[in-house]
Amino acid sequence: MSEAYEIQKIIQELPEDVSDTEDDFLFANTGTIDPYISLWGEKVTTYLKAKYKRPVVDKNKFKELFPRRFDQFTQQKLVISGMRHFESFLDGGGEYIAGKSTEILVKTGELDLRIALAIFNSKLISFYIKQIYSVLGIDGGINFTTELINNLPFPDFKKNDDIEKVTTLVDNILKTRNDELKSKMNELVMDLYGLNEEEKEVIRSS
Repeated sequence: MSEAYEIQKIIQELPEDVSDTEDDFLFANTGTIDPYISLWGEKVTTYLKAKYKRPVVDKNKFKELFPRRFDQFTQQKLVISGMRHFESFLDGGGEYIAGKSTEILVKTGELDLRIALAIFNSKLISFYIKQIYSVLGIDGGINFTTELINNLPFPDFKKNDDIEKVTTLVDNILKTRNDELKSKMNELVMDLYGLNEEEKEVIRSS
């Protein structure tokens, strides 16, 4: 919690007429994370009861306070909501830092974060979390912890063209924000996990 308050001290509001953020991190929190996209600058960010429209943090100040976290945040990563709805977006250029109610997944090894992005934003994974953690309830205050995220099951990609299908579709979703493509991704993810038609219908109607 002390880190959260230290971060708040260095959050600034970027003026509407300023577009250069090279020296700043964009600040994201659970309320401004949507499936596949950040709503930074589009939706008000609430953090420790304060509200911001375009919150940024000076990179040098952040590095002085949190050198280890600085190294984390400058990497390619997923920024994941920490409660209620399990949603995430890809920070490909290390532009964002995330608030206390979020989680991040940093790229490691050969993992293509676009694969994780597709799976994490799928209806199937939301359904899975709701079933496994039903005592807490996905809409009733569940916290998506690092342990929960690390224990999510990933499909066994048996064919390289499966990986290409997912990554290509993710790229198109990121370019267009098209809901039809997101629905197509939901179907593709269910195929990757080997669901039959009856099981798919349960997920679709959930």
